[in-house]
Amino acid sequence: MRKVFILVALLVVNHLSVDAQNINDVISWKCSIVSEVIDSQTEVEILFSAKLAEGWSLYACGFKSSQSSPKPLGFLFSENGSFEVLKYPVPIAPLKLITNEGEKEVLYFTNHAEFWAKIRILEPTADICGVMRGQVFNKNGEHLNFDRKFQF
Repeated sequence: MRKVFILVALLVVNHLSVDAQNINDVISWKCSIVSEVIDSQTEVEILFSAKLAEGWSLYACGFKSSQSSPKPLGFLFSENGSFEVLKYPVPIAPLKLITNEGEKEVLYFTNHAEFWAKIRILEPTADICGVMRGQVFNKNGEHLNFDRKFQF
């Protein structure tokens, strides 16, 4: 019985580590400040850009989720007083999918994804940081969750 438990535990750990390793092969992110930062009180636009591996797609933000539906991309900014979020990231030209229930619209990207945000700089040494949490999927029904930190 103990050998069976150890074998199952090893398979679960192996499956989790494979998923963690594969996410970096599936999606890569680039985050950049698009407008020039002049001084404090400057409003800047931020671009979050993702490149997806062939055959993979990314669920966008901007749709409601339930227990049985896909997980939309979420952006959580670390509020530290050096910046203010004026406009949370918005997906640019996502594709739309109607779920099996026929009532729910899901937004997603293939190949490339872009999200724009607007921030007000409050301090000259602003530290804009946070985490993105989301889910990628492929045609085989595989889903991989991810957390990715960002910092400007």
